[in-house]
Amino acid sequence: MSRKTILIVEDRPEIRKLVRMAMRSRPYDVIEADSGEAGLEAVTFQRPDLVLLDVMMPGCLDGLSVCRAIKGTPELAATPVVIVSALAQVSDLELAREAGADDYLAKPFSLVGLQATIDRLLGNPGGGRD
Repeated sequence: MSRKTILIVEDRPEIRKLVRMAMRSRPYDVIEADSGEAGLEAVTFQRPDLVLLDVMMPGCLDGLSVCRAIKGTPELAATPVVIVSALAQVSDLELAREAGADDYLAKPFSLVGLQATIDRLLGNPGGGRD
């Protein structure tokens, strides 16, 4: 099975590290970006198989803007996007859905839930362990 690439766009290094650790036993490589601008650039040039996207980040582009840009670009639109945010009101979920997000995980999230969401969206229902 070929390894797939996950991009995590998150300004907090400890969350990026947590995701890297959670994916260690999975057939996924993790690349990182610490802002919306860097995330959009990484999606455009590195073409990950899935994007984990925080909503609130420094800079001009928040996660919802990045999601809209991904879903609005024909070459990128099929890339699954999972919003991972501390914002977890019904209105936040609706905004994510309107931006085109494929799923939503509220922080703090469980590692098992994160793994299951990624596995499902990437077509590895059994976890895809090597």
